[in-house]
Amino acid sequence: MANPESPESSAVLAALRPGERGRVLRVLMPVSDHGHDRQLVLRLLEIGFVPGEEVRVTATGPGGREPLAV
Repeated sequence: MANPESPESSAVLAALRPGERGRVLRVLMPVSDHGHDRQLVLRLLEIGFVPGEEVRVTATGPGGREPLAV
């Protein structure tokens, strides 16, 4: 995830706070190759988490953690 205002910096999506924007650099497959992990990655790609796409975190779960609304 890249910050559009600062292209040289990067972070994971979960590090963004509500209202912050970023740009998807890549969607990584988790180290474990369980079928549900692969399905989650494919679903993220299907709904638009593709390299180059700008995203904005709109809300976080309790304590500022997951789940995230993007």
